[in-house]
Amino acid sequence: MTNADIVIIGSGIGGATIASGLAGSGASILILERGEPLPATPHARLTRSIFLDEHYRPKEMWREAGGAPFNPGNYYYVGGNSKFFGAVLIRYREEDFSELEHFGGVSPAWPFSYDEFEPWYSKAEQLFRVRGVLGEDPTEPFHSIPYPFKPVPDEPPIARARAELKSLGLHPASLPLGVDIETWLKEGRTGWDAFPNTGQGKIDAQTGPLAEALRDPNIRLETGAHVDWLEAAPDGKSIAAIHYTQNGAQKTLSPKLVILSAGAINSAAILLRSPSAKGKGLANSSDQVGRNFMNHNSSAMLAIDPRRRNDSVYQK
Repeated sequence: MTNADIVIIGSGIGGATIASGLAGSGASILILERGEPLPATPHARLTRSIFLDEHYRPKEMWREAGGAPFNPGNYYYVGGNSKFFGAVLIRYREEDFSELEHFGGVSPAWPFSYDEFEPWYSKAEQLFRVRGVLGEDPTEPFHSIPYPFKPVPDEPPIARARAELKSLGLHPASLPLGVDIETWLKEGRTGWDAFPNTGQGKIDAQTGPLAEALRDPNIRLETGAHVDWLEAAPDGKSIAAIHYTQNGAQKTLSPKLVILSAGAINSAAILLRSPSAKGKGLANSSDQVGRNFMNHNSSAMLAIDPRRRNDSVYQK
């Protein structure tokens, strides 16, 4: 095949979104995705298949620092991990961009403010067709454009809980969600967090930005393309070639620009296995690439009342 002007590695949230932003630019763009489209099978709405049999987990093992193997919660499909995401599309708050003191130390301020990001948050919310409402959450930062759709409606148990929380002077707020709730429920009456999106119910990287990008005839997607390593130019300041494997064949591309968006783990892994002058991998003069992974970590408070039954289908 002929080389593209721009090659995007990965079709998840990052790769698909930037591809949609480049649509109409006139550049020849190729997206390389190691996975294939997620097939529609009965497993997609079976709780046992997803949470017990781990039907969708990758057939690979990673290793902890001590060498113990484990099966990662990483998915290789068109659309990346977003095919299984909980569809919560919440903005950082204004103070998140400032210097913050935490229990473990001080987090430095970002080199730009929320105000600079805000227009792009608004664009992203339109692109992912987010359902939400302003005015419920007192921590919600300024929005230049309202959410494009009304929030997902409360089911009766959730509506009751909301009313009781409000009566206590609290501020329960609807999460902003990238979900076409009517379409999702037609395909099966389940929640969506960790359930694979095999149709149009969730607005994930594939059904949102990637679909928009592929309307441009200059943007193409190749699946089953596993990027092995990146070859740096002699001056070490650009990428001369992408080396990847597809259907057992070794292939090479030499685009003008490479966008690496293969996820937090695999982007680092690709850089680390790419040769460099100092032998530490590309873009790793600090020796910190892959060493500071930000995990999805949160705290929650759970209340159980044995006198009530929560029969809601989607609790988000």
